[in-house]
Amino acid sequence: MRRIINIDNEALLSLSNRQLEIKLLNNSADNRIPIEDIMVLMISNPSSRISSGAVRVLGEENVPIVFCGNNYHPVSICLPLEGNTLVSKRIKIQVECPEPARKQAWQQTIIAKIVNQSSLVDLSGKDSKAIAKYKNRVLSDDKDNAEAKAAREYWKVLFEEDFVRERFGKWPNAALNYTYAVFRAVMARAVVGTGLNPSLGIHHRNKYNAFCLVDDLIEPYRPFADLVVLSLLKEESLLEHIQSDELTKEVRKYLLGSLNMTVNLGGKEYLLSNAMEVTADSYLNLISGKAKRIRYPEVQ
Repeated sequence: MRRIINIDNEALLSLSNRQLEIKLLNNSADNRIPIEDIMVLMISNPSSRISSGAVRVLGEENVPIVFCGNNYHPVSICLPLEGNTLVSKRIKIQVECPEPARKQAWQQTIIAKIVNQSSLVDLSGKDSKAIAKYKNRVLSDDKDNAEAKAAREYWKVLFEEDFVRERFGKWPNAALNYTYAVFRAVMARAVVGTGLNPSLGIHHRNKYNAFCLVDDLIEPYRPFADLVVLSLLKEESLLEHIQSDELTKEVRKYLLGSLNMTVNLGGKEYLLSNAMEVTADSYLNLISGKAKRIRYPEVQ
């Protein structure tokens, strides 16, 4: 199983025989981790430094590097330019994707997201009827914006009545933002590894966003991140660490552990990272005309 490496303390990161060598500056301990054993490298301490050689080899192994800023919030992702030998062929497939297939892909994605949102609300012991009804109202390309309508009901039910989902809002927005960013890095890895260009999205088309496709395919996975945050709120041992303006080391460690969860996809259990690879591959099959559906996991 690949590992999530989080650099919390000031450190020097370099390459040694295709191993990531981590030298902590506050003690004399050195650690070496084979590059092929790393799923994601998160650099949370702004004073840490990484060599260009380490960045190069991490890129060759399709390992995303996530850099965090103030309050340990992820602010950037470093990905390889090529994660698959067939990348040019598959980018051509993306560019030439028929419009009906694109609209179908987005409709399927939003239906999967709403189904997972309603399932999570059910799991939390609350009434999901106000959310679940929208899964039958998602039109082609979601042109009636059922996603936003379901989301308004979802956030009202899932957390406190006055909770507002926003980037800089009150707790637990900070925990949600962090977990979404971690999920995004892993999905980016899956997309690049499949040979797809992450900037060529299904629905997201922001010219300033290099991860439009990642942000599309991650949508049905967001309820899994929400599930992790809900479980965090029930951890009595962590209650003292839950704050509105800071993510403590203990909270971040708990949230990073979410990448080791297993999810149900098509009746089989997958690690979250492996499920994302299945999703990215199934999207490629859909736009190639080899399949009719994108495969997404289900909250259970």
